[in-house]
Amino acid sequence: MKRFLLVAVIALMTLSASAVNRTRAPKGMLVNEKKAAMFTPGAFKSIAAKQQAMNAFYSDYQPTLSKAKYVKKASLRAEEEEELELIPAYSQWTYFYSTIMGGFIPKIMEDQVQYLVKDGKAYLAPFANLGIVVGEKNDEAENPFAQYGAEVYTFTCGVIAKYTDPETSEEIELSVEPCVIEDYTPYRSGETTFNAYYIAEDNELYIPSDVTLALFVSGGTEREIFDEYYVARMLDLMPQETYNQYISKGTFTGTSYYGAEYNMEGECLILLGGDYYCVKGADGSGNTDAWVEYEVDENDESIAVVSENQYCGTFNFYNDDTRTDTHPGIVVTVGLLQEGGELTAFNSEEDYSSSYKISDTTEETTKIENTNNTVYGDYVFVDEPYKGGMYEAMHQTIVITYEPIETGIKTVTSEKNSKFDGVTYNLAGQRVSDTQKGIVIKDGRKVVIK
Repeated sequence: MKRFLLVAVIALMTLSASAVNRTRAPKGMLVNEKKAAMFTPGAFKSIAAKQQAMNAFYSDYQPTLSKAKYVKKASLRAEEEEELELIPAYSQWTYFYSTIMGGFIPKIMEDQVQYLVKDGKAYLAPFANLGIVVGEKNDEAENPFAQYGAEVYTFTCGVIAKYTDPETSEEIELSVEPCVIEDYTPYRSGETTFNAYYIAEDNELYIPSDVTLALFVSGGTEREIFDEYYVARMLDLMPQETYNQYISKGTFTGTSYYGAEYNMEGECLILLGGDYYCVKGADGSGNTDAWVEYEVDENDESIAVVSENQYCGTFNFYNDDTRTDTHPGIVVTVGLLQEGGELTAFNSEEDYSSSYKISDTTEETTKIENTNNTVYGDYVFVDEPYKGGMYEAMHQTIVITYEPIETGIKTVTSEKNSKFDGVTYNLAGQRVSDTQKGIVIKDGRKVVIK
């Protein structure tokens, strides 16, 4: 196999804290002049080194941090609230903070947030259900989303979890609070409340992008966050049940540029969005829980793009055979160029994105496949002494089979589900007329109307 060469030392752009305030997929990207990592591509200088890194990859990408194992839920619910069942939710495009990246990175279909709005109160568990922040309906507050039927709920910051210091055995209370962003770093703002907006028709709870939430030591004066993995912004929460109606089964294959021994194939899930597809389990990192968004071109629906730096997983690189010298890192998406079957450079002219062609097949499936010149890549940002390098690069083919997924999630309300009965959607998830010709989805099934 010819060696994989990239032709230049390039600085990858990182996501800044000044992302565009959009309900879906805000992709405001700026170069982080202070902390953008310069790297020499091809950090894994042999197949053995790459295999060593693969063995160290965490298959479960949820944070496994030094502090996290000492965090426990605080008992915050009143007795009459103990029977509340919070709604498992997705937030389709959420920003998480990373010191390694030196800023915020997007995590697609964040699923560690739960919430419930009931009887004039809102209950929010923003970080893996550590505990609940309670909000009260506030008719007096300014409501910039009133035209969408939104109601304002004001959340009061308070203790959400407890932390036992492993050295002193001291128990410390932790609270969720808003942040300010200075030099791409979140700090305590001193604010004690924040507003969220609830749209009852869709059972949607929206926390806009000007609100960044983080975990701090409660009542303390220090400005520093408790842990970088407990920082998030732009949580646009929808019940998983709502999304699951539009998730199809699919298959994927990946032809690796590292050699046939690293080729991949398997099953995946595809969310059929209005102008995007979100695909779970088809990236090269080996993390079957990672979602990646393929955004359909608004002028040409046969083309989709995967933008740079979408978060795929947590990574530990071992520098020696004894597996003691570890360096943390994260895996993100990146686009590469190829010529004659060899990778040549990062796709920097297109913001390090990779492009795809979309086509319906005679088997009544839809195929999403790399174009001839761009390649899907997983790039590893690693703390010193490593600057990062390619983890996986492959020609990717995804086939949507339009088989509904099975889910154990209970319905939110019977009224919510009944309004979708008999409704027809196109393959982009948009509602269309019952007489729409072509391949459509009706009652959760793919049919052909001639």
